[in-house]
Amino acid sequence: MTGRAPNDYDSVTSRSREIPVAEPTVPLSQRVEYASKGWLAEVERFLKDRAHLFSDRPISLSMQLDNPPPHLWDDANGSFGYTMRIARGSVAVDARPDPSADGFERGDYNSILPLMWIVYDEDTEASYRTNRELRTLVADGYAPPEGKPLDDRYLGIAFFDMHNHMARRTVNNPDVVHLWAEIDTPHAEALADVRRASPHPISSCESLITLYSFLPYFKLRAMDVAIIDAVWNGVWQSMKIAATAEAHQVNIAPHNYYGHLATMMAAHMCAATPNFRIMETDIDRLPWDAELFTAEPDIRNGHLYLDDTPGWGTEPNDDALAKYPPK
Repeated sequence: MTGRAPNDYDSVTSRSREIPVAEPTVPLSQRVEYASKGWLAEVERFLKDRAHLFSDRPISLSMQLDNPPPHLWDDANGSFGYTMRIARGSVAVDARPDPSADGFERGDYNSILPLMWIVYDEDTEASYRTNRELRTLVADGYAPPEGKPLDDRYLGIAFFDMHNHMARRTVNNPDVVHLWAEIDTPHAEALADVRRASPHPISSCESLITLYSFLPYFKLRAMDVAIIDAVWNGVWQSMKIAATAEAHQVNIAPHNYYGHLATMMAAHMCAATPNFRIMETDIDRLPWDAELFTAEPDIRNGHLYLDDTPGWGTEPNDDALAKYPPK
């Protein structure tokens, strides 16, 4: 977005239709924090590879970021941010802002960060997310770009591609893996709004029963992962829900905080479900859990292995259940 007018959304997002193949997923270990030294080094490398396409007229673009993470900012060096100085065959990225640059922006680090995660060439709702985040930025006092616009066609294309390239490599905190944010709400429309605005995947619906309860959430694409409770819905009904989720290109995960029998029921459902994402289980529910069933789930290195034992693979042990009556 650097160097673009804040209301020029279409010119920023329109090229997403021209790019047929997206980059592969970047492992978390190779991602970096926005505006960190590693982030700036990758930006400089990416632009240098395209420097021969730029015009001879030099241009400088700068971003000042207020309230950055303390571990990224040494206040003895003044303001935090970066400046890109670009011309044909030459690219330099400096780790400090320059208000005298041809294009200068200023905003809050955490308010700008959600924009830096949007990958335009694979996110069908990128334009909606951008509009929403820009409205938030302006409300937070964001200063739009000042000075020369990005009117060089090749430079504009390079910045669009650079944004997508870096969005795949940017994290807020590299020590935290955001698998998803789980939100249960009876209002599918509200959850859809949350998903469109969230930089993280959204999961929901663990409390719903019957396929018909899930349909509004699938129709509105309100979640990335549908949580299905195989015990309360029954495995047969849960398989129908999972198949409907697959038809809407939504992954599923079982809601499973019960004992070993429920775990094996959910595991068999997952084994027969192509859009299965990950499975929940409670490994330390009770100190005597192993006594309550004829067999324990075979869990090795984070994976649950199923064998050819008839039925679910385990049964309640009536004698043990009598030994530990409910209180």
